Amino acid sequence: MIVIPKNQLNQTNKKENLAEEELLAISQMTTLCKEIITEGLTSGQSQEIITKQLNKVIAENVKSLPIDLQEEARKTMVRSCRKWYFELSQ
Repeated sequence: MIVIPKNQLNQTNKKENLAEEELLAISQMTTLCKEIITEGLTSGQSQEIITKQLNKVIAENVKSLPIDLQEEARKTMVRSCRKWYFELSQ
């Protein structure tokens, strides 16, 4: 039988909780960005206005992630938003 020391068990739980929080933050940011794109396109807003809204949302929400993930998450969300905009505008 393998016994995990209690201090290691707590570290694992903390890492899992942090990963869950990060995943939830990214999921919420994804949903919000898609909503902004959809609402903007259906209401006839220009791409420039939609992009400004998306940049603001991304900048605000990325701050909730750990510092070492913020820049990569921002770049990934910008790329994803461009893709979603293109797909939804067709």
